[in-house]
Amino acid sequence: MKRPGALLELYRRLSPTIAMLIPFLAKYSSKLQKATDGIASQREQIVTDSQSLHNCIWFHAASVGEYEQARPVIAELKRTESRPVVVTHFSSSGYEFAENNPSGNKHYYLPLDTPSNMKQLVNLLKPSVLIFAKYDCWPNLILEAEAAAVPVLLISGTLPETAARLNKVSLPLMRDIYNRFSEIGVCSQNDAHRFIEKMGVTAKVTVTGDTRAEQVLKRFNDSADGPTAEILKNFGEQRLVLGSSWQPAYDLWFPAFPRLIADNPGLKIIIVPHEPAAEQIDYLVQHLDNKLNIPVTTLSEFNDNGIEKQVVIVDSVGLLAEIYHCATIAYVGGGFTTGVHSTLEPAANKIPVLFGPKIENAEEAGEMVESGGGFILDKNNVFEIVNNLLNDDQKRNSCGNAAYSILDSRAGSVSRSVMMIKNYLA
Repeated sequence: MKRPGALLELYRRLSPTIAMLIPFLAKYSSKLQKATDGIASQREQIVTDSQSLHNCIWFHAASVGEYEQARPVIAELKRTESRPVVVTHFSSSGYEFAENNPSGNKHYYLPLDTPSNMKQLVNLLKPSVLIFAKYDCWPNLILEAEAAAVPVLLISGTLPETAARLNKVSLPLMRDIYNRFSEIGVCSQNDAHRFIEKMGVTAKVTVTGDTRAEQVLKRFNDSADGPTAEILKNFGEQRLVLGSSWQPAYDLWFPAFPRLIADNPGLKIIIVPHEPAAEQIDYLVQHLDNKLNIPVTTLSEFNDNGIEKQVVIVDSVGLLAEIYHCATIAYVGGGFTTGVHSTLEPAANKIPVLFGPKIENAEEAGEMVESGGGFILDKNNVFEIVNNLLNDDQKRNSCGNAAYSILDSRAGSVSRSVMMIKNYLA
């Protein structure tokens, strides 16, 4: 085991103290409280299960996004390997999603990242390999895996130009951590360049691709005959879908809605809030109905009369992939705040994809802009871009095919990731 650098050693020494603060902090976060309760409740269960899990393939997928990238790889490994697959999570949303959509033989909360916790867990599971998805990694877990001679891998790794991991403060620590990986599988050549040239990583870096693409296609194809798609396919002649929308999206779109509706009589609008809380749904209904005088209904109240409304607000979760089947054009939220959400999902329907300017976290969004399949919106151009696409079938189809080509170019990432993992299985 290589000796930790100064920052990694400092983290290692401070981590037990940090862990002691977590129960106090959990009092102010329901999600963190769920995670700490889950860790405590599973402690004995992991000990009980551990002997049957020796030589397992261990994935750590902190939250839903990382788990989605790991799922197709897990499925392929389970099809071809007899050894068990264990998946650990940190966020309560990630764990709960996995409970409803299990891929591994066992799913657990990951204990807090202290040297003693991680040493115990590695010794209990005795994994043949430890795999992280996307970018999440826990320093003490990696150190203990390295000490136990367990290969540590990354799949669908990404390192945006603006990543905090590249700033002057965190870079030496992150370089020290990533250099303990046996191999780093990344989404693109640009990611590889940044790991090697910007971060200075000397561990092996391989472009294996973004496994989300195949998961997106599978989810999209599986949802083709869903009841929501069936309900909405006759909702107007053209449908503008606002997916994963937040308040900044409404500030962008609401001024444009009346004019778009007036110029496109067959247009209907479907709004899918990122978090469909009751107060958010009430706000949308009141603003559209009362302030803009646009007839609106919710999906849960959609019936024969819903066809006559102008806007449907989706007030339940888990339907976005299905709703994209109905879309003529799609807008993906997040591009005015934290960073754009998945632009690959609407691209699966071969439609133009629209978003805000913050796309540094999603390289595929930039590729869509370059190919002509994606468009960055602002208050000055939203009407013109959308109106042109709605009224030019040839252009709209061409843009949709360009967006789909970005998704299609990522095919094969699962098989490449599986091949990388199998190279380290004893």
